[in-house]
Amino acid sequence: MQSGDWFAWQRNSISPVQGTIILTDATRTFGMMHRHYWFFCCLLIPLLSVAQLPPIGKWREHFNWSETIRVTGDRSTIWCATPTGIFFIDLEENSINPLGKIAGLSTTGIREIAWDETTRSLVVAYENSMIDLVQSENIRPVYDLRNAQDIRQKSIRHIFTMTGLAYLSTDFGIVVIDLDKKETKETYIIGNGGLKINVYSLAASADTFYASTSEGLKKAARRG
Repeated sequence: MQSGDWFAWQRNSISPVQGTIILTDATRTFGMMHRHYWFFCCLLIPLLSVAQLPPIGKWREHFNWSETIRVTGDRSTIWCATPTGIFFIDLEENSINPLGKIAGLSTTGIREIAWDETTRSLVVAYENSMIDLVQSENIRPVYDLRNAQDIRQKSIRHIFTMTGLAYLSTDFGIVVIDLDKKETKETYIIGNGGLKINVYSLAASADTFYASTSEGLKKAARRG
């Protein structure tokens, strides 16, 4: 675990302009797309109850589509998470496809999802701290955080992806997952004095990470 690189945002030492978080062009573009995706998914959820009925004698999953947790994706696919499963909209084929345990997800109780364009991976986090990586037709579970015995409170609150890495905001700090290697790369404990604190979400500018925490807004320089 690493600490010491993060420090609290000093609001009285910078001007309002300097203190503004400037998001990357990709983040800004997706923010506009996200609003359209959310509305689009809300319109399409009722259609899932009658779409793609399985043949007689085959198992069928029953999802709760009444609550949407997160919408993400790119210009070809929209992913929408609900507590019991995921559905994705293929914009090229104009199809709606459910994704649940029968298709290979590890469990139900989805907490967060995020899309990484670099690896074309969907990161799925669950209430039990389990993580699934969905890449094309493959679903790969990552057990590291769920199986960590020395951490009691480890709920995943938010996922931020960038250049093949997934940054998980948790009850104790930030966990970084290498999406190519499908393993934990680093863990950051960013509380004052090296203490574990709640991290609610993470964002980035061209050269700086920003973390919303129980100790306020913190920042650290991006490396590489």
